[in-house]
Amino acid sequence: MTVKCTRAEARSRQRTRAIRRLLHRRLARFGRDESGALAIWSLFMLMMMMMVGGLGIDFMLNEMRRTQLQGTLDRAVLAAADLDQTLSPQSVVQDYFDKAGLGGDLISVTPVSGLNFRTVSAQAATESNPILLHILGVDKLRAPAAGTAEEVIPNTEISLVLDISGTMRWNNRMTNLKPAARDFISTVLSGDAASTTSINIVPYAGQTNPGPEMFEYLQGVRYGSTGEDHFPEWEQDISNIVIYFDRDHDDELDYAAKIEGYPDSDVAEFNKDDVDSYFESVTEYLARTQPELEDAAAAFGVSIKGGQAETEFFSVDGTPLQGDPMNNGKGPDIELNFSDFYAEVMPQVSSCLEIEESDFDSIGLLPNGRPQVPHFMNWTIAANVMDWGWCPEDDTRIQYAQNDEAALHDFITNLRMHDGTGTHYAMKWGLALLDPDTQPAFEHLSTAGQVPEQFKTRPSAWNEEGWTKVIVLMTDGQITQQVRPTAPLDPENASVELKNQPNSASQQISSASTNVQSFYDQCNLAKANGVTVYTIAFEAPSAAQQQMANCASSPAHYFNVQDLEIADAFNAIARQINQLRLTQ
Repeated sequence: MTVKCTRAEARSRQRTRAIRRLLHRRLARFGRDESGALAIWSLFMLMMMMMVGGLGIDFMLNEMRRTQLQGTLDRAVLAAADLDQTLSPQSVVQDYFDKAGLGGDLISVTPVSGLNFRTVSAQAATESNPILLHILGVDKLRAPAAGTAEEVIPNTEISLVLDISGTMRWNNRMTNLKPAARDFISTVLSGDAASTTSINIVPYAGQTNPGPEMFEYLQGVRYGSTGEDHFPEWEQDISNIVIYFDRDHDDELDYAAKIEGYPDSDVAEFNKDDVDSYFESVTEYLARTQPELEDAAAAFGVSIKGGQAETEFFSVDGTPLQGDPMNNGKGPDIELNFSDFYAEVMPQVSSCLEIEESDFDSIGLLPNGRPQVPHFMNWTIAANVMDWGWCPEDDTRIQYAQNDEAALHDFITNLRMHDGTGTHYAMKWGLALLDPDTQPAFEHLSTAGQVPEQFKTRPSAWNEEGWTKVIVLMTDGQITQQVRPTAPLDPENASVELKNQPNSASQQISSASTNVQSFYDQCNLAKANGVTVYTIAFEAPSAAQQQMANCASSPAHYFNVQDLEIADAFNAIARQINQLRLTQ
């Protein structure tokens, strides 16, 4: 069946088909047309840039806040860690934050302090409100800050070795040295360094005096004593002793000398009731004063009497004897008064120990049992500025590990000159007092009140982190030979210089060249163990200048000065020591 449509329907269908063809052509043309694509991309990129820029502003503002917070925190902990700061670390840090308008951002302050350090740690945090990030659900941006600051003053051990030989009286050298040395002490002990710096002052002339306490610690043997425990210390006052001699060494005793008239009170130079402390002095005295005796070594033994105890007899080595060894019933050949003997005893005004050539091959204190250096002068004394002695007297002994500025100043001010130039001995002592093996001696000296309690564990180990060891050595003369009196116990040595006695009165025990090499041995050992060695040649001859230059750690550590330049040298060294502290 055929359906016929009206004319109107036909025209409608034609229009529909035409519209569809037109739409199809336009859609096809639109699909092929690329004009306007860049504008769409640009619009998209613009939107992305605006978003990223907005996020960047959020992060930038937050970073600016964090940078301000971190900068404030860093400055605050640095100020709080300063050892010169008298306020509490918490107060200092809080004050910095308050003044920066960040007081509410500080979370915590943790200080830790010790003898020579202070560490301050702090934490803080700040928050900012984002501009665009809240669209993504981020309402707050947090910026933390943390920091730690520490100030440490390294521990410093200094041996200040000072020449006090007689030539220092010329051209006002000693006068110029003293204020320079005092200023050096003040500089290295300034501020908090006073609690961490110890100074050994080692004055020296022909020898170096460690003092009676160190002398006893090292079991030194006083001149005139046996150096052994041969005879018992009498429990009561001795009234007399008798010394027996075998003058011709035929094993037959043929002479006896009695020393009587012992005082009831103690005497200064030795323990009168311990014959060991003066046995050699009394036998030397008898051999020197009695024509019948020529050899003190001929002494065979001694008898001791005193109080209610029975007389006891001993051989010269301390072996007890039964009865009078002479057994002749006639009594002593001569009787002398104790006061006559005592008047000629060498005075015990100093405590130097003999040092042997082999001792310079190593670092450290001397072996126990070394003999005392005799009391003598070699060159003519200038009594107005010098005290008697090749060995400085006990009031010019070494000062151990001190940090009392006033006391050290007083010691320097009161220094008096002595005879000789034994720089190698002083260098030996200066280095030994930096040797960690010397620590037990420092502890002993601390017990005796000669080392502060805080320094009794010094010296530290070699090259220990946070520690500095320094030797500052000053001299005005070259190292000389070492001489000794031929008769060490002759009382003439206490009043007449060896140069004013017969040539036979003195003997050389070591040459100048040997002593210079011993000096160099100690200088090299010091530098090999990390000790910084400064040397000063003060108006010194060329030989002494060369010795000081060779000993110094480097040419920059050697100073050759004249007149008041000595103050500049000590000042420069003190500044360099302080710079060493800052680089630790």
